[in-house]
Amino acid sequence: MAVVVLAVAACQSGPADVASGDYRAFAASSEIGEVPPVTLTVDGTALTFGELDMLNARELGQGGEEVVVCPPDVTGVPASLGEPFSLGSTTFEDPAIVGDCGVTSPRRVTVVDLASADGSVAPFPFTRWVEFCDITDPDCS
Repeated sequence: MAVVVLAVAACQSGPADVASGDYRAFAASSEIGEVPPVTLTVDGTALTFGELDMLNARELGQGGEEVVVCPPDVTGVPASLGEPFSLGSTTFEDPAIVGDCGVTSPRRVTVVDLASADGSVAPFPFTRWVEFCDITDPDCS
């Protein structure tokens, strides 16, 4: 019982930092539709998105506003990914990334479009997002 309480309490403080590692697109919002064939490598603050033969390098930037990032009500500050870019056929106008919330498996990071925030959407306030899973996690299949 104590372990469960600690896990819940840990998540209540917000998402984990964006962890270094190799990821692949795992899930996407209904606005995006099919999960795009995108990979992500995180090395400290350097991020590289790979899609087919194209690479897109980014740096983790500063966060902005605190928003709900771990539904239903745990807030955090997504780290900016700078200028707009596309994942699959969807353009992220104000891209940011959030670390794992610690309540699901596999381990994940989520790229959100801060410009898609919609206060009427619950429990996750973004309509454009792509979740990536850590490829070393056995549940990332």
